Amino acid sequence: MTVSAILLCGCSKKEEPVKQVHRSISLRLVHGPEIQALIKSLKQDFLSRGPVLQDGQKVELELISSLGTVAAKGIASGSIKTDGWLASSRSLVNYTNMNLSNLGPQQVECKQLFATPVIIATQKRNRYFFNAVGDEFSWKEFFDARIDQTQAETKQPLNISFAHGSPLSSTSGLASLLQLTYLATFGEKRVLDSDLLRNKTTLSRLKHYEEQVSNYGVSESFFLDKVVNSSPDRVAFALTTEHQLALFNAAISEPSKRLIALYPKEGSYWEDYNLCMSDSDWTGPAARAALRMWTDYLSSDEAQFKIKQHGLRPSVVNIGEVAPLDQNHGVNTSLPSASYLPAPGDVTSFLLESWGKIQRPVAMQIVLDTSGSMEKNLLVGQDYLRNWLAASSQRDLKSLMSFSSEVRIDTEFTDDSVAVIKALDQTRALGGSSLYEGIKQALSRLSEKELAPYRKALLLFTDGEDLNSQISLEYLSDLVRQKSALYDIHLMIIAVKKEGASHSDLQRLAKAANGVFVQGDLLEMNTIFSEMFKNI
Repeated sequence: MTVSAILLCGCSKKEEPVKQVHRSISLRLVHGPEIQALIKSLKQDFLSRGPVLQDGQKVELELISSLGTVAAKGIASGSIKTDGWLASSRSLVNYTNMNLSNLGPQQVECKQLFATPVIIATQKRNRYFFNAVGDEFSWKEFFDARIDQTQAETKQPLNISFAHGSPLSSTSGLASLLQLTYLATFGEKRVLDSDLLRNKTTLSRLKHYEEQVSNYGVSESFFLDKVVNSSPDRVAFALTTEHQLALFNAAISEPSKRLIALYPKEGSYWEDYNLCMSDSDWTGPAARAALRMWTDYLSSDEAQFKIKQHGLRPSVVNIGEVAPLDQNHGVNTSLPSASYLPAPGDVTSFLLESWGKIQRPVAMQIVLDTSGSMEKNLLVGQDYLRNWLAASSQRDLKSLMSFSSEVRIDTEFTDDSVAVIKALDQTRALGGSSLYEGIKQALSRLSEKELAPYRKALLLFTDGEDLNSQISLEYLSDLVRQKSALYDIHLMIIAVKKEGASHSDLQRLAKAANGVFVQGDLLEMNTIFSEMFKNI
């Protein structure tokens, strides 16, 4: 073969196609669990548009759901590495930027995209109690005239049931605490500062408000549901956000059962959702450009409309009335008439660090079934109760009762968790079951005057079979209804599933108390106990 032939053969060989490399930039975005459904929907719509940077990189989003206070601490310490943070409030951003450590990045270029005000959620029949004009009332007049004055004249606590979320573990808790702190100043300032918090009058008034609280729930639906089902003998209300109330009401098919929002004349604190960028080494030019593209999308008419459909007020585009932000769902978007500004970082730090001293302590009555049928169950219950007791505050009072054939008071109410744990470890499963009598005596103990400064909770752990009590279910149901309404006792019943046992009597008792009943097998107890303890 000649050289020319070889060259011709080489030229006729087909070239391999060049593989295209599809580059992409993935943004890590932190958001709160309360807007998870909304953000997932917005992400899907955003990605369907095929977002691409000028250099051809495809934009992708990695969503990280984290509670506001948890995210703030994680970002500040550098343990949560994120490119963007959709913070529930500018107050949290200020708190984060003031507490940076290690690799924690400054949060910059923040833009408010939507918001929701803090409101009072209550039943329609309670308008008169707040002396509301339309959907507005005066918090100062409400507390001075309705609560303080009435209690001073009667020497008895008023039959109210007030709840708000924990600032450490709920979505609206910090906003509710900041709202109460602002109200404690009686409107002296539109923005809080450390001087106000050092003012003993302000702090004393804040603690006074907290002294009326009966429940610090983690789940918004938990304490809003308690407001819906509250006794007519007790005025129940909750401090939450308009967003949470609108979503809650949207899930109630019967309009007459929906709660209403009342707005304080003095002003409302807002959860003003800001999308911020992390000023970090890992957030490079491409990530910054992609984040600005995401911000632009969230500011668009389409996204802002979808935001309002999820019960939040758009901050960029003015959109007309859209369900569930309407009167049919208990809200009035023409209010509030006055607003409070975000808090500086040092104020938020002080409130979070002082929460253990500010919150109203609880008196917890534990009632433990030690009948013979509880042998295996008792060991499981002891473990979870022991852990809760060990972690409980020294300001809380704890008491242990147990029952088999007879009812025993294992410890009086005490702040000594170690003493209660020792008594708990000594309980043994043996004998019959005086379940109803145990509940009756527990209610009586929680009704004592000495416990007036405390929130009251009764936790019952049982397999649900009464053999020895001398009282009827009918009598006990009436007693539970009366005592829980009069003394605002939070009844929690945990029942171990048992073949042939319907636990219908326990469900009836929980309903009578507007309490909680949960049943499950031993493998489910970890989740059940955890949820119960969160909503005390």
